[in-house]
Amino acid sequence: MVCFDQSSLLIVIIINIKPMDIETLFPGYNIGSIMPDDAALLQGLIKAIKPHYIVEIGTYVGTSTLVMANTLMEIQSTSKIYTVDQNDHEVMDKAKDVGLDDKIEFFQQDSFEFAKEIVEKLPFIDFIFYDGEPHVDQYLRHFDLLKKKMKSGGIYAVHDAFSRNDHGVFLERIEESYVTIPTDKGITLIQI
Repeated sequence: MVCFDQSSLLIVIIINIKPMDIETLFPGYNIGSIMPDDAALLQGLIKAIKPHYIVEIGTYVGTSTLVMANTLMEIQSTSKIYTVDQNDHEVMDKAKDVGLDDKIEFFQQDSFEFAKEIVEKLPFIDFIFYDGEPHVDQYLRHFDLLKKKMKSGGIYAVHDAFSRNDHGVFLERIEESYVTIPTDKGITLIQI
């Protein structure tokens, strides 16, 4: 387990980050809303935490999914990513093209229904990447449900911290410690 306060969290991330060129790693793919600094942060977190169970809310075109799966492969982990989106942007086809399909389970359904099912399916969750519904009520509904299944010390990461209007309201309503990393769109890391 990786436990950290804000200052040691930044040290762990800086030590583990290697710059990423997403377009070279996944040539010809629409990278969506995940920027290279977001990808590098995700890569560093996965390397530091070495999670067993990763849940992603909001797959979109699958760039963050592929970055996390690639990192799992790099560290020779047997872990999987359980990811959901209401739309199928062919993430599993992309994963198969780059040999990462065994690291990913994609669900095309409502994200809250998925969350209810995944808390029943998995024994625990180490890492959550939330890039879903942009409204504070959705943030809180997912957070309150999923955190109950999270391992102590687990990380709940929220993407687009700088571009979501309700993000500050969400942070005011939670009790857990958090730090927002100033990537292009901001990623807030909440330690459970």
